[in-house]
Amino acid sequence: MANPQLSSIIIVGAGPSGLLLALLLADLSPRPDITILDAAPTLNEAPRATHYGSPAIQLFRKAGILEEIRRDGYMPEKICWRKLNGERICGYDRSLLHDGGLDGDGLTVYWVGRLCALLEREVKKRTGVSVQWDHKVTGLKSGLDPQDTSASLEVEGPGGKSTTYTADYIVGCDGGNSTVRRLMHGQRNFPGFSWDVPIVATNTMIDLDRFGWEDTQFVIDPVHWFMAARIGAHEDPKQNIWRISYGEKAGLSNEELMERQEMKFEQMLPGHPKPSEYRILNKSPYRVHQRCVERMRVGGSNGGQSKGEQQQQNVQDDQHIPANGFNASEVRAALAREPAPAAYKIAEVTGAANSGGGAWGPKPNHMANNQPFFVQLAKQIATLEGGG
Repeated sequence: MANPQLSSIIIVGAGPSGLLLALLLADLSPRPDITILDAAPTLNEAPRATHYGSPAIQLFRKAGILEEIRRDGYMPEKICWRKLNGERICGYDRSLLHDGGLDGDGLTVYWVGRLCALLEREVKKRTGVSVQWDHKVTGLKSGLDPQDTSASLEVEGPGGKSTTYTADYIVGCDGGNSTVRRLMHGQRNFPGFSWDVPIVATNTMIDLDRFGWEDTQFVIDPVHWFMAARIGAHEDPKQNIWRISYGEKAGLSNEELMERQEMKFEQMLPGHPKPSEYRILNKSPYRVHQRCVERMRVGGSNGGQSKGEQQQQNVQDDQHIPANGFNASEVRAALAREPAPAAYKIAEVTGAANSGGGAWGPKPNHMANNQPFFVQLAKQIATLEGGG
């Protein structure tokens, strides 16, 4: 891969995005100096991402790590939707897509903690790439002015020592509470909305096969809505590990959410299991944020591009072209009418459509956008089956 005159890059955040970016940038020729900074003391092992779709699979292949991911992970086949009483509503069999193997882009399950360990190991093999833990970004000294030719960060290291780091580019990969985003766009400039209801994610060893449950199910219920997805297949069903993520009441503290977990499992899971019938490996609450900054790139460092090339690249970076989904046919028709796609804009959700700040609207079986869930689901499945 050709290097557009980049000599140094700082990546803030040593999670999956930051580590994968570093691994891909390490293939540039000539290779720039790459520094990854993270405020944490080590890798984050909280239960987070587990399922990776085709865009991620393509990047894993490009980074040279797909073979190990496919070897140690697994590809789920059957996905379905159920009522709280376990009644199967509908579903589909992904094995019919024949998208496995190293050339296929099929959905793959691989724990994010394991992915981060794999990425860190591969990054450390590359010369000119360093990962620095316990390094907290506290300020942005330069880089926002269009005249700046580099960007500088103020970083607090171990023992509270402050150091300035400078590079051609600084990339923020530091998550939903991104410090880099706040320094670039301001503390409160984050358009969109956040769900009022929290979600609790758990990795749980439990036998759900005895109830005839499939690789992944989404349970539809106004109170006990949750996902149960097999993330660790084992010959002994009692040793299977499931990602069980469920919605909770708004306004609860993290401590209260953890205290309610046993009660939630007993009320919502098949067989109403007691704590002695399962083992939770780890659990963590989180919030869903449907937000996006107005621009992904700011500042004056242009990596060797002319001003005109840089302006054009900025426009391309900020455009968002949806290809599939519930409104796939409408999107294609709109793109056919317009000479160029419009820049991506966040749609603010107000009124009844955002009632409760969660996934469901006030009408039974209707989503927060007031669309009927099962009608839209049928359209999506038809689109997938048609190769759209």
